[in-house]
Amino acid sequence: MNSLSISFWPLYSLLSLVATAISVPDTEVSTSAIFQVYTNNIRYDAKDLMSMELPWAERKVGVVGTMLAVSANMSTVFALQEVTYNQLLDIKTEMNWNSQSWAHIGEGRDGGVAGEYNPILYNVNEWDLLSNYTRWLSETPGTPSAYKGKCFNRIVSIGIFRHKSTGSIVNVLNTHFCHKYEDSRQFQAYEILKHVDAIGLGNPTIVAGDLNSERTSVAYSILSDVVKEHGDPLELPTVSGFQSGGKGSTIDYVFSKGNLVSLSHAVLDNMLYDQYRFSDHRPVLEVFELAPTLVARACAA
Repeated sequence: MNSLSISFWPLYSLLSLVATAISVPDTEVSTSAIFQVYTNNIRYDAKDLMSMELPWAERKVGVVGTMLAVSANMSTVFALQEVTYNQLLDIKTEMNWNSQSWAHIGEGRDGGVAGEYNPILYNVNEWDLLSNYTRWLSETPGTPSAYKGKCFNRIVSIGIFRHKSTGSIVNVLNTHFCHKYEDSRQFQAYEILKHVDAIGLGNPTIVAGDLNSERTSVAYSILSDVVKEHGDPLELPTVSGFQSGGKGSTIDYVFSKGNLVSLSHAVLDNMLYDQYRFSDHRPVLEVFELAPTLVARACAA
């Protein structure tokens, strides 16, 4: 029996309740494309563990179990951050234990398999990949590099996908901003908007990721003035830490632009068992519907 099937049932039961809470309203438009975007900073495979942090070998049960649960009944695109190559292999192995349905795009921020990924995972039975590439959020976006040579290399993974059952096309960008410097984050926000404009093609666009920026920040405002964020300031903060009792903050988002209707939004809990969490960030889950006019145009093309 697969390892996840042994220890995941309590978490699955909890997420079943979450799924009920964010259920999608009925629609009379049979040609509409309904799908969800899930973003989560899963915390890299650290060797020096923080207080209350479990090793990746234990945390991955919650990370992958949550992904399997939320994608069980709805087409889902996953945008993850802080993913090392070995973690990516683990996630894909577990996601594909019953079928070889899940693929990814993106590369490490240091080039190839080196450094953390911002991978976008998608089900090949539901989506066709039309184009994809990785760009660095620096003055030299085509090569591994950091803005002004400071902080870590930061990247955006970009994919253009076609929904198989409707023919609708969606652009998806997944990113992770600098954790130290505000000027870097502002530069990175403007770079993201350049990519949004460059790949627009009249198709709806989604930007997801960890911005290391709260809603009061300039970097957040740069993005939110152009792409819409659907969260609620009163919801759970997306940063939980591994220890209980902290105030937390919200720095993880899903933005959209174009003919997309947000049907529901939720910040999911990340509790694994007892007081242990599978990441120091909570997942954000957004359900979208493509506007019927766009579906009709895409299908006719």
